[in-house]
Amino acid sequence: MVKGIIVQKVRTKRGERLRVRSKKWIFVPEEKINPKVILAEGGAFKGEEKGDVFVAESAVPFEIELKKAFDAVKRLAAKEGIEITGSPLTLFKKVTALLYLIGRRAFLKKFLSWHEGKKNEYLSNPYLFYTRQHLDFYSARLISERTLLPFSLSGSLHAFCLHILEEAYKRGRESLTVDELLKEIEVLTGMKNEDIIGGIALLGSLKGLRITVDNGSVYLSYIYFLKKRSIERLKENPAVFPFTKTEDKIKPLLSQKYTILSGTAGTGKTTLLRKIAGFSNRIILSATTGKAAKMLGPKAVTVHSLLGFGGGGFKIKSLNCDLLIVDEASMLDWGTLYAILEAAPRVIFAGDPDQLPPVEGESVFRKMIEVLPILKLEKVFRFRDLDSNVREIPVKNEGAAISMVRKIALFLQKKEKEFQVITPIHSGPLGTKRLNFMLQRALNRNGGPPGQVEIGDRVIVTKNIYVDDELLASNGQTGIVEGKEDEYAVVRTKGEKILFKKDEIELAYALTVHKFQGSEADYMVFVVPFDVDKEFLTDELLFVGKTRGKLKTFVVTPEKNSNTQYMKEV
Repeated sequence: MVKGIIVQKVRTKRGERLRVRSKKWIFVPEEKINPKVILAEGGAFKGEEKGDVFVAESAVPFEIELKKAFDAVKRLAAKEGIEITGSPLTLFKKVTALLYLIGRRAFLKKFLSWHEGKKNEYLSNPYLFYTRQHLDFYSARLISERTLLPFSLSGSLHAFCLHILEEAYKRGRESLTVDELLKEIEVLTGMKNEDIIGGIALLGSLKGLRITVDNGSVYLSYIYFLKKRSIERLKENPAVFPFTKTEDKIKPLLSQKYTILSGTAGTGKTTLLRKIAGFSNRIILSATTGKAAKMLGPKAVTVHSLLGFGGGGFKIKSLNCDLLIVDEASMLDWGTLYAILEAAPRVIFAGDPDQLPPVEGESVFRKMIEVLPILKLEKVFRFRDLDSNVREIPVKNEGAAISMVRKIALFLQKKEKEFQVITPIHSGPLGTKRLNFMLQRALNRNGGPPGQVEIGDRVIVTKNIYVDDELLASNGQTGIVEGKEDEYAVVRTKGEKILFKKDEIELAYALTVHKFQGSEADYMVFVVPFDVDKEFLTDELLFVGKTRGKLKTFVVTPEKNSNTQYMKEV
């Protein structure tokens, strides 16, 4: 059983996802939903764990006992040597009890140690917990709803705007127009448009709110300024002397401080980058992902490790080199781009504008293309053309899709073909988790509990592994498990045997399109999920999914008619 205060609700096509306390997610199927289990109140759920989600078989409400929770707060304070003086106000008791109930005990200890003036400021407006980056938006909103504070619109409007902009950024939007923001606030709060407009105007005139209003659009301030400064740097792009021993066709790539090498999948960008790196020992090869760096060569590094990325941002402000090469630049965000421009004396950015943008925000690479000189490679070496390389296999439902993926995978394995299954999503019937479980059972006779890595399994490295500052294995690198011992697994990858902790690898029979971007296999099985918003299945995502196969890509896609003639083409 899972029991606790409900912090967040997300409606899905098949039911509800509820966040209980700080991190626990519960899925309640449509037929199990209990209308009496409401936000900011208690819920008790019976069911079972399925991966990282608890699937509820029943859901019933229960009353939150704030007095009992505050008694626990007092015990916690006593244990930490923090004195709660005098007779605490009801508001103080309620807020600290709620912080305890939502599982924010580490922050609660900090809050209890603050001076009275600071505590009272937050008590009068719980949204400050979010806007000043102590809690997430939903936790702060829960406290606000339980205390009925703040009284004024201006006290909460900043939090609504900030939350909406952060969510928009996660969906690939760097800014919203004022009208778009007004509509989002109406949906989020139920307020009337005329009540919001004045507050938006006020926000635009205030400083220090992490929001910038410019020319009718509203931005997260840090994105606004990183973008502005980066573009200014790119536009100040002086001519430089090209390296010696260069061919005329690539001299334009080396004749200005910042340039772009562009080309679709299979046009030979990586080969040309390696060639340029051979011109001098003061050229650094890097990439935005560990897997792409590994493909560039043994001396290549990830941009984030090169620039010392950590909790406080990028620590390396200057690189001792003549030229930095950045591959898979389509994955750059404004923060990483700005750090590169600050540290590197010259840069060649390489990428494909039709590839997927970064996970959050808009495509920075496309904005760069509007500003910088480009050398574009046209000839495709990976395959003849997209039409002849891709075979769509329409299926009627998710069950048929799973069956088709299994059939193709078994066939390709029997034929000893190199192949990879990819999908855009992690969860759901056609997500990586379900497909990995199914493919593991189908392709590896060693078997084992669901999701557990066994000998013979195909796995992916989930973090960069360094030994004596040398990149031994990169995040995204794949291999085969050849041995197990306690909490370790021996994986053969890139012809080497490497010992990994089991929490450093995951099953890799099916990977997300984002994870596999920049890689290729002889045969690909690209699974297009059902019931996914059209905004999610972008042209870029579909293009990347269809261009990973050197010989053939099978696209298992929702359609009315089926086609089973695919095996004749292998």
